[in-house]
Amino acid sequence: MRLRLVVVFLASLGLGTGSAVQPPPPGMPSPGPPGSQGQATPPRAGAPGPGEAPATGTAILRGIVVAADTGEPVRRAIVRALGPGTSGVTSTDAEGRFEIRDLAAGRYSLSASKGGYVSIQHGQRRPGQSGTPIDLRDGELMEKIQIALPPGSVITGRIFDDFGDPVSGVTVSAMQYRSVSGVRRLVMAGGEGGTARTDDQGGFRVYGLAPGDYIVSASSQNMSMMMPATRDDTPGAVSTYYPGTVNPGEAAHVRVQLGQETAGISFAMVIARMARVSGRAVSSSGEPVRGAMVMVTSTHGPLGPMGARGRPTDPDGTFTLTNVAPGDYMLRVRPMAPGGPGAEAAFVPVSVGAGDIEDLLITTRTGGTARGRIVTDTGAAPPFETSAVQLGLNPLQMGTMLMSNPVARVEDDWTFEVTGLFEPRVVRGGVRDQAWTLKAVRLDGRDVTDAAIDFGPGQTVDDIEVVFTDKLTSLEGTVTDDRGEPVVDATLIVFPGDSELWTPMSRYLRTSRPDQSGRYQFRSLPPHRDYRIVAVREVADDETRDPEFLATVRDQALRFSLAEGERKVQELRLTGGQ
Repeated sequence: MRLRLVVVFLASLGLGTGSAVQPPPPGMPSPGPPGSQGQATPPRAGAPGPGEAPATGTAILRGIVVAADTGEPVRRAIVRALGPGTSGVTSTDAEGRFEIRDLAAGRYSLSASKGGYVSIQHGQRRPGQSGTPIDLRDGELMEKIQIALPPGSVITGRIFDDFGDPVSGVTVSAMQYRSVSGVRRLVMAGGEGGTARTDDQGGFRVYGLAPGDYIVSASSQNMSMMMPATRDDTPGAVSTYYPGTVNPGEAAHVRVQLGQETAGISFAMVIARMARVSGRAVSSSGEPVRGAMVMVTSTHGPLGPMGARGRPTDPDGTFTLTNVAPGDYMLRVRPMAPGGPGAEAAFVPVSVGAGDIEDLLITTRTGGTARGRIVTDTGAAPPFETSAVQLGLNPLQMGTMLMSNPVARVEDDWTFEVTGLFEPRVVRGGVRDQAWTLKAVRLDGRDVTDAAIDFGPGQTVDDIEVVFTDKLTSLEGTVTDDRGEPVVDATLIVFPGDSELWTPMSRYLRTSRPDQSGRYQFRSLPPHRDYRIVAVREVADDETRDPEFLATVRDQALRFSLAEGERKVQELRLTGGQ
């Protein structure tokens, strides 16, 4: 079968359907293809397991990549197709054409990138938004796909010290605010040119940016805390935000237009005496903690390289962190391989002012242990393999740095054990066989599916029962416009009417995109009496889980319910105002 798919230009970017594909902030799990559930869970069902070869098939994607401003072919652009069990990558030829072969049947996201352009997914309307998925059948040839790469925007400027002299070797980054697990944080803008180092004249140039508002930061600290500790009372440059403040909340927003250069973003770095934070880490038994990583993480600053630094403890448990700028931090002592039996850790708030902090005595504690078993809702033995179960214990805030996210191994008798747990956790799980899904998590007979389990120092929580069911729900339909034509560039949001369930780890909140025919589907939503569904165009992915945004669309959303095992068809109309 031959299908034709053309990516049309959109007014939201001024040129095309593309916008910047934002990578997840450090510490966050990578998202699946558009149409996935968008939750921080173990690997998605249907994906190959450890040691399994990727699936291959006979479907083909074929098309061309052009420059959105000129229509000229883009040579050597990287084109990627990411799917449920297979993926493909290629580069365009001298005429901008590409072909990805041997794809298995399934739903794919298709993206294109090249230096100097804004990386995009097929079907995007705005930065931070997922693209339109492509559904392929085995043996299908989808050709004449056209992807238009918008030209990237540029920010240039110079960095000075307090005397007005240029500062070389400073890392300058373009950053944006994103909702990370319900918390508004600064994250790197992404793209190969989103970070640069100043030259000998203090000049910098960050490029490949999507249109939008940015916070420009400058930092000379890098990972200097990893170096051997030496006493140095010389004042140093503190991470500074344009136009010259150490507080990101006071930073000016720099707006860039599509394909344009915004020049003159010059500012002086704030100079302050850097502090030393030193002390000794001992275990709960009083022994030195050897070779553990000691990290300081800014409690108010950005996620990313500037947000956390550290170095390992010495054999006697001592540590010294140098070049610590004034501010509030969380000091964390974690083993190099967290999560193992007997692993210990400590979390201590530290406020750094003008002076050094010395002789800190930090006592680590053992983490908690979770034990339980896998069962089915009928009481019968699970028909799938233990290796097909993906079971994770996730922290409440996935945006917090340096939190381990252990994945449980299920034994042959369907029991599991996870050690080294240091904060409240939510149990989430899946089965690679899509015919099964998580139904409930019970602890001592209580339903804790949507509640966090707290782990005290050395505490063992037994009798966690993880229940799977094959009574799956399904919500599907098509999205059309006022003329009855299929809509392929909208974002669909399913969420509960009860705002108490609008939490970062909510199972009841899902997003998806219609495919090339305007069809959508949500599988395995938990049964609920008061769901809402809405289709919107101008929304970024991180906004779809923001309670403030959900409150604005709750009244216009369509209400529906889902019973256990129910399959419901719901047609949606996207009006001109949405």
